[in-house]
Amino acid sequence: MNKKYYWNLLTFMMVAMLSSFGFASCDSDNISTPIENSDFVGTWEFTQSTDYLDSGTKEGALVGKAISFTDNGTYSSNTSTFYYGNYSVSANELTLRSNKGKKFTAKVSNKKTSSMVLKGQASDGYSFTYAIKKKY
Repeated sequence: MNKKYYWNLLTFMMVAMLSSFGFASCDSDNISTPIENSDFVGTWEFTQSTDYLDSGTKEGALVGKAISFTDNGTYSSNTSTFYYGNYSVSANELTLRSNKGKKFTAKVSNKKTSSMVLKGQASDGYSFTYAIKKKY
């Protein structure tokens, strides 16, 4: 093989390697600033919901329902799942403790000013992924 072939191969590899840096992106689940209780204050609407139950996957059960968070650490909901209770946020994780004794823990991802995704688990064993959008 000649010198020109190796030079072209080396050039191609360098261009390919440098081009790949342009396509690298940050993980959308990473949140650079810690989330606080105040980030949740207001009323949020469920725009997408997936519950992973022992009996299978349930899609859309909470879509159109709402959950409201106050600045004093309480929440209320018009769902038959969450009811009302207390909430807290620590290390980008939301924890709800309902008046019915259930606990819901979710990692917050894709947080924007008026929307976010919650991926977590309930104390009775099922897991979930919910997208919520701030109504007011």
